[in-house]
Amino acid sequence: MRKMKEPKTMGTELEILAAAHFMQADIYTFTNNKWIKYSAHQIDKDINVENEAIYLHHVDKSSHYEVVMNVEGNRVHNLPEKSKTIKDCTSVKCNFDHLSRNNCTDTKNNNTLLNETQVDLTDLRRKRRRELEKMRYCQNDTVRDKKKRSCKETYWNNAIYRSLKIYKGSMKYINDETYRQDLIEKGKMKYVHDLDYRLRMKKKGKLKYEVDEEYRDNLIEKGKRKYEDNETYRANMIEKGKKKYEEDETYRTNMIEKREKGV
Repeated sequence: MRKMKEPKTMGTELEILAAAHFMQADIYTFTNNKWIKYSAHQIDKDINVENEAIYLHHVDKSSHYEVVMNVEGNRVHNLPEKSKTIKDCTSVKCNFDHLSRNNCTDTKNNNTLLNETQVDLTDLRRKRRRELEKMRYCQNDTVRDKKKRSCKETYWNNAIYRSLKIYKGSMKYINDETYRQDLIEKGKMKYVHDLDYRLRMKKKGKLKYEVDEEYRDNLIEKGKRKYEDNETYRANMIEKGKKKYEEDETYRTNMIEKREKGV
């Protein structure tokens, strides 16, 4: 599109389709003695298209197009030189009653549309569809809730989908430091403010501590290092130990037995 201002540069099917989609209007071009239709519906089926269309004539031995103002059979009459300004264009009436349907060809059946262009159009449609879905997700609460509910149901009902999501999340957690820090921060905030979540996490931690020997050893090692290196943590742990020794009789008895055994 940026090269269209350069001399001897002609708009291809992709640029014309993009223009039709941008202006939400059909564009007809007269090339090689036949009409070709470029519709915005080829990119987005749900887009609203204007009733009035744009008609262009690709002049032989030229790199650009001329505006068509009147069509009779196969004859083409271009806009006069004096009327090529936008001001004059709005006042000129177009008569396309004699436009032959047999001469109008849709670009879907046009052999000049290259495979590369078709691939680009497919990607453009997908991108447009994703953008629309994102807009609906962000702006519409009903759509957002429905999408979340559907994803949750799929997650719990489909083991393969669940495994893939867990794997992707794990890889992102390992490789993306920003994502990892955000997730840790969210977990901390949820742990502080959500009592049910905090109790569940404590229960899981205790169960894992009892069952998983490697996890238990790592946790003990971390606790020892933190106790030695962090003075504030050490003081808090001593204070908690004293308080527990005074209030918890079972704990006090166990500590006395350990002391007698020399543990």
